[in-house]
Amino acid sequence: MKKVIKLMLGVVGATSVGLFKGESVACADDSLPQIGEGYLKSVNQSTIDRMSTMAYALSYQMYQWGDIGVNERLTGNEYNPKNVSSQSYSVGVNSDMGTKQTSKTVNTSVFHNQTNQDQTFTTPSYTETYIDSLTTSTTHSAGISTSASTEISVPMFGSASMGLELSYNFSTTTSHTRETQKGWTVPGQAINVRPGHTVEVNWVFYTGEATGSVDLQERIRADIPYKKDSAGRIHTYGLGTVVGDRQVLSDSYWDRYITESRNNWKKVDANVAGQKIGAGTYRVDYGSGFVLEAFDRTTGTKEIIATGYRI
Repeated sequence: MKKVIKLMLGVVGATSVGLFKGESVACADDSLPQIGEGYLKSVNQSTIDRMSTMAYALSYQMYQWGDIGVNERLTGNEYNPKNVSSQSYSVGVNSDMGTKQTSKTVNTSVFHNQTNQDQTFTTPSYTETYIDSLTTSTTHSAGISTSASTEISVPMFGSASMGLELSYNFSTTTSHTRETQKGWTVPGQAINVRPGHTVEVNWVFYTGEATGSVDLQERIRADIPYKKDSAGRIHTYGLGTVVGDRQVLSDSYWDRYITESRNNWKKVDANVAGQKIGAGTYRVDYGSGFVLEAFDRTTGTKEIIATGYRI
């Protein structure tokens, strides 16, 4: 049995979001600054804008909650994020993998014992060939000249598992199909057949299918301003804390001022967060296992008498 399934992995880039979600600010001088061309080139302008919006929402929330005074409020360029850098690009696997196992009998032998004594028969060695197939596709370019990969683990027949690498090129919209031919062998086995019994021996090949989704993320390090002290020094929280700790920035203030879903950001540590810049799916078709089953037609019992291995 030889089978190839072409798989497509779609990656959809995240769109830019505006600075505000439609709520007016309290004072004219509270409006967010327009950050000039060339500022913090390692992170794109729309992402910097989002972080400036976070700073506004955080500072305004703390002012309204009485955590900072009016003289500690930020204005203008003071909302700009500090110490910004793009750390890396990564593929995050979501927890929505669906799997399916399918079996097919690929060969059968029948042994009859018409004597009054036990008889031992020997099955032939049997090999099955299967082509595993995996395709990854970037359907929306992030405009970044870099590649990233991650590994998923798919279940095999029984309790085993197999690791597979998913790779993406962020710079162009491209597809890549990887096919691997594998042979599976069950060695010859001795079969004991009781007097007057008929035993049917089946070589059963298992295939697996796994589907799910991934997020493409840029890991960003930044400090988000929230107040200034009497000496004019700017105080900040790490980006990871701001996006991940709802005790620092509440969902109500995030939703009021930030149009992008908070789910697009994941805390990595106090200063680093992963921003979702795309999404995709995967589908894998693979050989999962090979077994030899003995079915006693006389008694109706069945058992696995041998397990094959990959060669």
